[in-house]
Amino acid sequence: MKIYSDYDQEPEDQFEPLSPGFYTEMYELEMGRFDADLCYYKEFLAARSSILEIGCGTGRLSRLLAEEGHQVTGIDLSEAMLACAGKKGGTNIRYINMDMRDLQLSEKFDAVIIPYHTLNLLADEQDILRTLTGCHSHLRTDGQLLLQLYIPNAVNADDRNASFQFQMFDRPAGGKIVKEIIKKINPETGVLEMTERYKIRPMQAGQPNTNFSHTMQLHSAPQEQWMRYIEAAGFDILSSTNRYYPSATPSPNMLLLHCRKTE
Repeated sequence: MKIYSDYDQEPEDQFEPLSPGFYTEMYELEMGRFDADLCYYKEFLAARSSILEIGCGTGRLSRLLAEEGHQVTGIDLSEAMLACAGKKGGTNIRYINMDMRDLQLSEKFDAVIIPYHTLNLLADEQDILRTLTGCHSHLRTDGQLLLQLYIPNAVNADDRNASFQFQMFDRPAGGKIVKEIIKKINPETGVLEMTERYKIRPMQAGQPNTNFSHTMQLHSAPQEQWMRYIEAAGFDILSSTNRYYPSATPSPNMLLLHCRKTE
């Protein structure tokens, strides 16, 4: 007869903090070739527009826009992300290390783009309004604001329940990477706590498994609240949708807005 004890239980995974360099590597691996949103922005941009991209990351959208003939300025707070973007080169692009809450550029632009949930990274309402107001002041007369926001499902609104997602993809150096995303909303503050966990599995002799994790606080307002923020910052909302192009499957968590600056 075998006696089972606590010593027989498999130990829980231990997670190390996610460094800026490793997060950039994971971001580029996941998002570096993503281009599904380009068609949405192209629909509204005039030829050879001057564009300010907020939260450009490793430059994947900036490069795509520049290839369309636009003059692009991309800003990001992460020096590691910008270093990766700079190594990829490209014409008609410049990258600047800058906080989106404190935009200080000398010129005005035809359009400002805040792609792929970047504005959700500001958990504080005043920071959101400050950023949107800064975008307004950096646009020319009748300039456009185009942005994508994350809208939580109603089912996630109970802080006693957490949603869990997981995906697996190939590791360039060999083996696999398992990514887990845990989301939990605090209904009192409206803040979404999102933890991303990366489990590196080399699957090669002599290379140990490693685990990394980081947690972000995201603003999780409903659609109506986001529209109030944007209007308060001096924009007219011209259209909204939850898909990148008409034939795409609608996404209940995605909100795309086309806005125009008002004086």
